[in-house]
Amino acid sequence: MQVLIVDDEPMAQKRLNRLLADHQHIDVIGYADNGHEAVELAAQLQPDVIFIDVEMPGKNGLTAAQEINEQAIPPAIVFVTAHPQHALDAFKVMPAAYLLKPLERQELDTVVNKLSQLNKAQVKGQQQQSISYKVGNQTKKLNLADILYCCSDGKYTQAFCSDTQVLLDTSLKELEQQYPRVFLRIHRNTLVNKAQLQSVVQQDKQYQVRLKSSPELLSVSRREVSRVKEALAD
Repeated sequence: MQVLIVDDEPMAQKRLNRLLADHQHIDVIGYADNGHEAVELAAQLQPDVIFIDVEMPGKNGLTAAQEINEQAIPPAIVFVTAHPQHALDAFKVMPAAYLLKPLERQELDTVVNKLSQLNKAQVKGQQQQSISYKVGNQTKKLNLADILYCCSDGKYTQAFCSDTQVLLDTSLKELEQQYPRVFLRIHRNTLVNKAQLQSVVQQDKQYQVRLKSSPELLSVSRREVSRVKEALAD
């Protein structure tokens, strides 16, 4: 498990590194002492986990974590801070954990074990090439590559393929989290298969996505336009 440590205090970096050294499966691949550098290194190094302080000069840990979470495959975020009053704001970023300084070995070990389990689940999800769904009493499989896009349908999700539509008992959020290499959110109600992206167009101040295998234009919310353009540039 590759880790990036972000803290403006060198002694705090060294202590966390020393505690993590007891875990043989952890490899600390980089250090940053401010939020700007954290965002840059997260994109460059692609760590599995980032341990990040909240209070730092310039861009703080909360703002940096929000930007890091916008990456196509964001790492798990663990806040490490001496300021418990930031917990409410921190959890808006949906971190994997929130640790208070001075770090206690037992608490850190618990978080590391939890992260290791999450990473195994994520790897399994990324390796999986199909998803199960039910038709009556039958369970069938749908290849992820055959899905053009997905839309929310109440408690379910409609998966649109070139020649069929399938009702999945899986939410858009679950699909997005389990298959981040496959799906990209373009709207709160829509995910698209990244491999199907062809172009983004603007008509009457509304952005839309054109897919390779579908004549239908799909609406893109303004907050997702930049992510769509980044995915097209990859």
